[in-house]
Amino acid sequence: MAVRYEEGLEDGIEQGMERGLVQGLEQGMERGLAQGFTQGKQQLLIYLVCNKLQRGEAPENIAADLLTETEEIARICEAYQACGPEEDAVFNRLSAAFQGGKEQ
Repeated sequence: MAVRYEEGLEDGIEQGMERGLVQGLEQGMERGLAQGFTQGKQQLLIYLVCNKLQRGEAPENIAADLLTETEEIARICEAYQACGPEEDAVFNRLSAAFQGGKEQ
């Protein structure tokens, strides 16, 4: 009887671990997709703002054109001024500030 109990316990633990692994992978993929989508939207916005700044457009007009809050456009403009017209540098600066919990 004790052998069956131990075998059942081992089987239960193994099944639990497999289910936990599958659930963890699914959650990780969902979070990764959501994060990738968000980053893609941010990169597109930065790209558009940088292009408009290169053309000499005012931040207020950019915000109105892109239907975006002026504060968000202002943060991008500040990073643009610090980094120059390279969109990747602007994105990296804003990402680092966001991940650090503070703005630079």
